[in-house]
Amino acid sequence: MRKVYLIVEGQGDEQALPKLLNKFVKALGLEDAVFAVAQRSSRCSDEDLRKQCADLRTRRQIAGAMFVRDCEDGCPKHEAPRMAAVLRAEKLPFPVAVVLFYREYETLFVATLDALAGKRLVGPQGSELPPLDASASAPPDPERNRDAKGQLNKYLPKTHPYRETSHQLAMTQALDIEALRSAALPCVGSLERALTFVLTSPVAGVYPPSPEAREA
Repeated sequence: MRKVYLIVEGQGDEQALPKLLNKFVKALGLEDAVFAVAQRSSRCSDEDLRKQCADLRTRRQIAGAMFVRDCEDGCPKHEAPRMAAVLRAEKLPFPVAVVLFYREYETLFVATLDALAGKRLVGPQGSELPPLDASASAPPDPERNRDAKGQLNKYLPKTHPYRETSHQLAMTQALDIEALRSAALPCVGSLERALTFVLTSPVAGVYPPSPEAREA
């Protein structure tokens, strides 16, 4: 079974992202893989990326790596190729991908509020969390506002506001992949292509591809 290492931003990502990726592995019909977090880092400068690559080189039995983070107010169309170019220059001996959530990981939940409404939420160590109100519904443009957590809090009890260390895992586990696909968020398509690349590429390389490779 392939082992893929992840570079993520926070503790909530560390818990939730492997669950999300496994959901997509099943939805895409890909071969099962093990997803392990190599690092948590909120930094993604060129130098930071080089240091993260150096760490990945020390990992054993690594079949691939994914750099996954929020893009917030940035532009994934510009930032992902910038990061990919740095990673490509490092010439890692396995497939590597960059995935940027616009605006946040939690935007995935905002886009699927209709499907998440009223669902049972189970957090770390099996802890039960109050569900989103049954009236919850996705806004017309889930990516318009940066404060995805604030949008989720509109439908959570005031006594139990959204917390990354508990709700991110719980909502990821409750997430319906087909509902997420129907929301047509560009970052979801990027995630599916990146995951497919890392798990099926027979040779080393980086997703997204360089502009030259796209034109070839």
